Amino acid sequence: MSFYGYEWKPYASVAKRREKTEKAAARAKKGGANMAPVASFRGAIAKTLWGKAWGDNLERYSDYANRQPPTARPHLCAQRPGD
Repeated sequence: MSFYGYEWKPYASVAKRREKTEKAAARAKKGGANMAPVASFRGAIAKTLWGKAWGDNLERYSDYANRQPPTARPHLCAQRPGD
């Protein structure tokens, strides 16, 4: 399917993507790169008054299943950005 001259990438299964990532990590490690896990972000999502008010407003809609996805509330409560 073409959209403005761009083609969609063919589907790659999770196993193929994982294998590709492992090969790339092995090449990087062989090249001397230091492979270390990324530290997780543990700060607040919103730091400004407007951002906090926006988060509170999203919480008000938590009664409506179609307004806030079920995965959004745990991320807001744990203060993690969406994964």
